[in-house]
Amino acid sequence: MPGPRSLALATALAASLVPGASPAAAEWVRVRTPHFDLLSDGGAAAARPAAAALARFHRVLEGLLPAPPGVPDGPLVVLAFTSEGSFRSYVPQHGGEPRSVDGFFQGGTARRFIGVNLRSERPDPYDALYHEYAHLALNRVLPAQPAWVAEGLAEVYSAWDPAGADARVGLPRPDHLALLRRRALLPIPDLLRADYSSDFYLREDRSAFFYAQSWLLAHYLVLGRAGGRESLRDYLAAIAQGGEAVAAFRNAFGEDPASLMPRLRSYLDATALPVARVPVPAAADVDAPALTSPSPGEVDGLLGDLLLHQDRSREARRHLERSLAADPGSGAAREGLAAVALRQARWDEARAQLRAALDREPDSPLALYRYADALVIEASRRGEVLSDADTDAAVAALEKAVRQVPHFADAAELLARLRPQPARGRIALLEPAFAREPQRTDIAITLSGLYVRVNEMRRAAMVLARARAAARDPDMRFLAGHLLGRIGFASSLTGEATGTLVRLDCLEGGALDFVVDTAGTRLTLRASGPRSVMLYGPDGEPLERDLVCGPQHSPVSAVYLQADRTEDGPGGTLLSLTWSEAGSE
Repeated sequence: MPGPRSLALATALAASLVPGASPAAAEWVRVRTPHFDLLSDGGAAAARPAAAALARFHRVLEGLLPAPPGVPDGPLVVLAFTSEGSFRSYVPQHGGEPRSVDGFFQGGTARRFIGVNLRSERPDPYDALYHEYAHLALNRVLPAQPAWVAEGLAEVYSAWDPAGADARVGLPRPDHLALLRRRALLPIPDLLRADYSSDFYLREDRSAFFYAQSWLLAHYLVLGRAGGRESLRDYLAAIAQGGEAVAAFRNAFGEDPASLMPRLRSYLDATALPVARVPVPAAADVDAPALTSPSPGEVDGLLGDLLLHQDRSREARRHLERSLAADPGSGAAREGLAAVALRQARWDEARAQLRAALDREPDSPLALYRYADALVIEASRRGEVLSDADTDAAVAALEKAVRQVPHFADAAELLARLRPQPARGRIALLEPAFAREPQRTDIAITLSGLYVRVNEMRRAAMVLARARAAARDPDMRFLAGHLLGRIGFASSLTGEATGTLVRLDCLEGGALDFVVDTAGTRLTLRASGPRSVMLYGPDGEPLERDLVCGPQHSPVSAVYLQADRTEDGPGGTLLSLTWSEAGSE
């Protein structure tokens, strides 16, 4: 998240960017907890209190935003830097320059990352760490997150302190209050429409104000307004359905956003703001986490993996080569170097690294994924269609990887693209992955396509709407919106009906009329022939079924092109029929 920046750091920054400089010279230590690994270059004095603070905040979030049951978190690595220069070397870039932030989240293939500067100029050194960690909890529980909601709520929930057996959450932020009181507030419709590709978020001279007013609006709605939390959920549900931001706000909160401005100003000028009290269960080991020392090669490998997922291949290669030199048997370093080689179209090098990694660890999920990815990328770069044999080999490797690590998002996404059947099984792998990282538009597009395959158009649209709101890249945001529009257009022409198939009439010329009873209303849905209709079983998979004319009694769901009402009642052209119970006749 953005924070105030001093430009008097040139010496430290320059030192951190010396070519070949290794982070291994720093005193890196690791704290491992059930929910995250925290590594710091500041030794035990920095790592232990940072890990204890984050573990306590995790328990606060468990009380405030409990995770849905059965959704795995996936590996999370927190990199806690103790110098501005070192931190900025690994901050995601915009326009070739590090963004002006004190913390960041970075998705990855085998793990997710949080990077944080413990020496920022904030009153609470862990403020940025709390903010980034709050995003992970919000991702799991909210159906959609426009930029102002995501950043505003993260700012609200990350301002907390312990209060006996409770925590006080939503403490005032003096820096935000001071900034907002000095300037005119942004028009609320502009704030609602801002996204992660807009100047409000990206430009350093505007982002601080965007964060501050997002915090103010979120604080008012969830802590200062009666019924605000419920209305906010209604608003987010409308956004998840593809609703326009201002109209969704107006409908959920019962007033035009512009009319809210006087009350928001009064809230800003109040002498005290409300806070929430959250019960926090005690944990005996939260203040004394155990320390270990990662090897220099392991640290270089993690930093190389981080840079690889920021598309900084040259810098990633330096770290990964150092990692491999420190530990020639490191499969992780070889897998990372293979990924770099693939991006640079160095096929022979990629194959050699992957062979070495798989020879050492034949069941390594990451190496198996890299192998499958290499087959796909090499064929694509050469303008070829992946052969059946290579498709089978890639699918086998990916299925082996996800059996071991079901939360492996990249492997699950590539598997679904190469072989989307069984669709329900692929959906089960991708749903939690997308919930963890809704900004992954690639996962959203694949997941929405799976929902279309099983005729769940509404869920397909919800996935794309959430991805559009969370997308960081303007091109991916446009693509998600474009696909959402196409689904909306198709949905406007089609109908869905759930009921009982009561009769199948066989007509001259081979046409079929499927008569479906839906709560007393009978739909007559025509198909030009048996092969013109997609038939699915209860699991959403294609179904081979003999159709027998005459009376029927099967619970079904039908998708059809709507037609004008006929003398026989409502009807249309049948597109697909899904049997709701196995073995129903």
